Amino acid sequence: MEETIATQEFTSNEEKSKAITHKDSALKRLDISFNKHIEASEYKQSNLLSYWIKDFANYHDNEKTFSPNSLKNFKRGDIVKVNLGFNIGNELGGLHYCVVINKNDNIYSNTINIIPLSSAKEDKIYNPTTCINLGDELYNSLCEKFEKEMSEVSSKLLTIDAENLKSFEIEKISKKLEF
Repeated sequence: MEETIATQEFTSNEEKSKAITHKDSALKRLDISFNKHIEASEYKQSNLLSYWIKDFANYHDNEKTFSPNSLKNFKRGDIVKVNLGFNIGNELGGLHYCVVINKNDNIYSNTINIIPLSSAKEDKIYNPTTCINLGDELYNSLCEKFEKEMSEVSSKLLTIDAENLKSFEIEKISKKLEF
């Protein structure tokens, strides 16, 4: 029994030592990369790398406590803001709005299918086989949803204001009645 505990402690210490060595090596490599980008005045790349490292560390730290049950079920056509990660070549990376294409999302599937959106640049020529011009459909849809939400919020605020006004008037009247 004592031999098993000693072996486990040795393995644990060995694993810890490897983890520290790998961490130190990775941090040295990152420092070299940051300095290379900064010396070449590639500040955008340095900043993007910093954001990516922070995001990855946050995701990693919260992985054990993350609960998919806290997520919303999305419907086809919903617009979501997604972190697409760090791009290496021409693929999209970073925060982008995306359209959900799942017919019925399921929080237990661990996957949501999306199509990233990008705005059209005036002077850029787009490949018609890979890019689709959605016209004003998404904009119009978002405006419609926004107006509906604003209408609901406004009516709730009016109800709250009416209730507050009533209670204020009651307090005012009751103070006048006090001698």
